[in-house]
Parts: sequence; C-alpha cells; structure tokens
Amino acid sequence: MGPLKITEKEKKDIHKQYSILNEALGVPSNIIEIGKELYHNLDERLTNLNNNHDSIKVIDDREMVFHGNYNISDFKFNRVLFTFKFIIGEKYPTELVGMAYSSPHRLSKEFEIETKTDDSVNIVIKYVATNLDFEPFLSSFKKLKPIILSSIVHELKHSYDYYKKPSSGSKTTSKYLTYSNNRFGKIKPLNEFMFNLYFTHSIENLVRPSEVMSRIDNGEITKKDFLNFLKNDRVYTRLIDIRNFSYGKLKNELLTYVDDLRKLLKEIGDDVQNLTDDEIITKTLNVFLINISNWTIKNMKQILTTNIMDDLIGFEGNKELFFSKFINRIQHESNNPDIFFAKQEKFLKFASDNMIKKISKLYDMVKDDINETTINNPELWNELLPKSDISLNHTDEIKEINNKKQDKIMGILKMTDEERKAIHKSHVDAEKRNRERVDELKKGLQKPEDKK
Repeated sequence: MGPLKITEKEKKDIHKQYSILNEALGVPSNIIEIGKELYHNLDERLTNLNNNHDSIKVIDDREMVFHGNYNISDFKFNRVLFTFKFIIGEKYPTELVGMAYSSPHRLSKEFEIETKTDDSVNIVIKYVATNLDFEPFLSSFKKLKPIILSSIVHELKHSYDYYKKPSSGSKTTSKYLTYSNNRFGKIKPLNEFMFNLYFTHSIENLVRPSEVMSRIDNGEITKKDFLNFLKNDRVYTRLIDIRNFSYGKLKNELLTYVDDLRKLLKEIGDDVQNLTDDEIITKTLNVFLINISNWTIKNMKQILTTNIMDDLIGFEGNKELFFSKFINRIQHESNNPDIFFAKQEKFLKFASDNMIKKISKLYDMVKDDINETTINNPELWNELLPKSDISLNHTDEIKEINNKKQDKIMGILKMTDEERKAIHKSHVDAEKRNRERVDELKKGLQKPEDKK
C-alpha cells in the first residue's frame, strides 16, 4: 500500500475545521501570523531608524504606516498604523506601558456606539523612557518581544471584534472607560479592584485567548510544557488572583492603608479626626463608590455629546431621558457598598472561572510533543534515555479499564431473557428512528427540480 494522499479539497476541509476550532476557542484564523508579521516589520523599521537617528523624538507621536493585504479570518484590511507615545523621566525605567486600539465611531438613535472599521487598523503604543536615547529604547523593544507581540495580537483582536460586532452598548462602554482610565489615589487594594473589573470586562475577555495563544506560539510551547506555561502566564495568574477576591479580604487589606485613607479623605475635605479605623474604611468605601458613579456618569455624558448644543444647553428629548435614567441607575448601584461589593465578588468569580476554562482549552491548539526521531547510535541513545517505570502488574489505568469491561460482561450475563429482549428492541427502535431521520434530511436537501 502506497503513502496516503490528501487531495486539495481534503486539505481545504482540514484547514476549515482547524479554523472553526480556533474561532470557537477565541483565536481567529491568521491572527497570530499577522501579529508576527507586524512585529517583524515594526522591529525592522525601528532598527533602520536607530542607524540614522540618536533620539526617539523622530518617532514620538508620529504615525508609522505599514501596507499589506492583511486578513484575520474574514476581516480584511490593507493598512496598519502604529503611533508611539512616550513619557520621559529619570524616575522611569525604559519599558512598555500598554497599547490601545482606536477607531472612528458614531452614536446611533438608540444610543449605541457604532464603530466604523475601514481598511486600516490604528494601534497606539505607550512607552516610558529614562531619556530620549534611541538605543536603550530599541534594546527594550527587542527584549520585550513576547509581551509586545502578544499586545499587538491583543489589539488586532479588538479590531476584529469591532468588525464582527460594530455596535456596542454605551452603558457597558462607560463602565469600561471608568475601570480602565481612573485610579483612586494611591490606594492599591481599590486600584487593583478597579483593574480587575477592567481585566474581566466583556470587551477584554474576548481578546485574552488570542493574547495568550500568541505567547504560546512565540515560546514554542508544546502540550508537555502547556501546564507549566499556563501557571506562569500573566493572564492566567491574574485570573487566579481575581477568582480568589473577596469583599472581606479587601477590607482587611484596607486596614494596612488606614493612614493613607485618612490622608486622602482629609485632602478632599472630610473631617476624619474622631473616626475609628473601621469607620475610616466604611467612609472610604462610600466615597470610592461615589467616585465610581461620578466617573461613569461623566463618561456617558462624553459619549452622548455629539454636537456643540449638547455642551451649551445640555441634552434634550430622548437623549435627556436616556441620560437621566442612566444617572438614577448608576447612583442606585452605588448607594450600598455591602451590596455593590457582594455583587462584584460574584461577578469576578464567575468571569474569571469562565475565562480560565476558555484559556485552558487552548491546549487543543498547542503543538503535539511527539516528533519524528532519527537514532544514529542506538546504544548511546538507550543509555541517555530517562529510566522507564517497570512494573510486575498492569498500571491502575489498565486495571480500571479491565474492571469496567468485566463488570459490563457480568452485568450482561446476569440479565434475564426479557431484559435482553427489551434492550435489543430499544436498539432496533433507535436505528429505525435514525434511518427515518436520515431520509427526512435527504428529502430536505433535494433541489426543487429533484422533488418533482
């Protein structure tokens, strides 16, 4: 028998099935490849610029355009624009702060945000640097390749998501902006809480599998390495921390920040002189929720403001009614810290659990460990192989399988004739129903002219 031949049609079918699997796991086909191509092109451009320029001023707040026939699944575009934005200061190490995807959008009559995905993708790269020297920045860029590459893939997935679903809720977006763009002074436990709400927001959860898969691909992780990789990956470890969040734990952490809380409350004009530590924490949580409410309402106002008259005289008609209802809802949510945090604790556990399960399923996309091997020196090969377990008896797994088989056989032997006949009849009836179902499907697939 000759080697197995695969036709072009079969190859396409296999590729299609693989693409469907990727989509189901949250990784659109070709997104990793496009990410790698863009990182390579960006790295090459920066290296060439470094040969001719000493300062990063040449790229600060300026678009770097790359043209190509790009496609992520069915999303096609031909331009990618990168814009570096630097913050310079001696107190900063030279490293990546983050990235952001931006696109033009409009407000619909139903107050939904409609994103326009044209033929281009715009990505902003935020960096801090100790000074303006190009060389240290480029060195940092190359050193951080796994993080920068996965961040590019992260933003590409955002662009893909907006292409697939161009409209998003203004209520959802206003909260997303609150959690991503605000911090509560220097109170780390509350800032971590806000970051966790951002991290598990539906907008971000959509992109996590692609981001993680990029690091798996870059690190050439195989199935054997997958568990160890996962336990050390920043997304997975963050999700584990989020799953372990509790309102009680948050309040205990705030006890170590009581002096900072007193200072913060005093700075915003509150009299805290005679308050106990527990009262300080209760007061802080109330103030924290007031500010969550204020920031979210402010974000909604900016979203709804579409012309100069909205700024000058305020909203009117349906827009005014929509905004008023939104304000009432947000303020109601922030009335009681105990209810608010209990609700968020449940949400964080639910969202992190779901995402942990989804990321764990990336195992199906990871390369197999079994590779073709060439053994040139069998004796030396055998000597270097790790010692294999040698046992007198079958392993527990084999015993378990054999026991199950034995139980099944014994169960059949103990059956009465009537029980055997009943089981046989159920199998016959099931086969008959399946045949009838197949016949119905065949009739449904016939062309109109075939049915005549």
